[in-house]
Amino acid sequence: IHFYKRTQCDQMNGCGHVPGSTSSLYNWQEVTPGFLSACSSLKLGELCHDDMFGLFEAMSAIEMMDPKMDAGMVCNRANTTPITWDMALEKGELVLEGISAGLEPGEVVVMVDQTLACFVTWLEGHSLAQTVLTNLYLHQVDKVQCVVVKAVCVVALKLVELVKDIIGKAGVYEEEDFQPLTYGFRLCQDVTEQRCIAGLREAEEVLGREVRRTKAREGVERSEKEEQEHQEFTALQCRVKFLRLFYCGLSALYRGDTSEGVRVVGGCSEILAAISVGIGNQRVLEGGRVKGFEPLANQRLLPPTFPRY
Repeated sequence: IHFYKRTQCDQMNGCGHVPGSTSSLYNWQEVTPGFLSACSSLKLGELCHDDMFGLFEAMSAIEMMDPKMDAGMVCNRANTTPITWDMALEKGELVLEGISAGLEPGEVVVMVDQTLACFVTWLEGHSLAQTVLTNLYLHQVDKVQCVVVKAVCVVALKLVELVKDIIGKAGVYEEEDFQPLTYGFRLCQDVTEQRCIAGLREAEEVLGREVRRTKAREGVERSEKEEQEHQEFTALQCRVKFLRLFYCGLSALYRGDTSEGVRVVGGCSEILAAISVGIGNQRVLEGGRVKGFEPLANQRLLPPTFPRY
């Protein structure tokens, strides 16, 4: 490792270059021997700092490349390589055609529950890249072909955008309370509120037909698998309805229609009792990872910060 100090050029114009030349703004001089000599005279625990670097800056500093201090180093400690969107698609963890291509409704239920759990964790002050955006389906929503899965993905991103705007306009949060940074991800800004709600209603209709198809008929015996399929379709329909009402309620409150917002959000509380009941099979992959999610997918996007988990 070599250390350098920069010295400013004597003659510069307003563009930061020496007139009549292609030289850069600074000249660099190697100071490695002197720097190492100065460091050798410091005792353990001593710190040489500038006048502008006080106690507050020292307490807020991040020791980069230290796993206990730098969240980006978690990737280097992981036993497996983080799964990308393309890798998950090849492994069959992402099924773009959704339920029509063999994706079980119970797997979609688990995906919705995990997304909502990540959404709440984001609201508690964690990074969006480490919570909601660990859902790989949200990385390329346009390529999802299933009506149900796409509607869930779109409303998840629209909820993030809506909540971020509400909290941002209120301006009553500290940095450690809420992180609005989206890391360059698209939040379906081109999808209007009416189009998002229409997609959710279409998903509800599709699931309603499946619920009626798998419903028990008088005098007809059903296997345990058929009963489980019916319960999973019913659970998924309740979750899609909850997302629709929740989004409609927040949108009404954002527009200033308090009465409508309170009425719709009140309807969400009635559905909570139904969706709070688990479906039994959680379908968790090896290492405790939920199918379609990758906790380390966006780890390299994070700035040096303390690990939040």
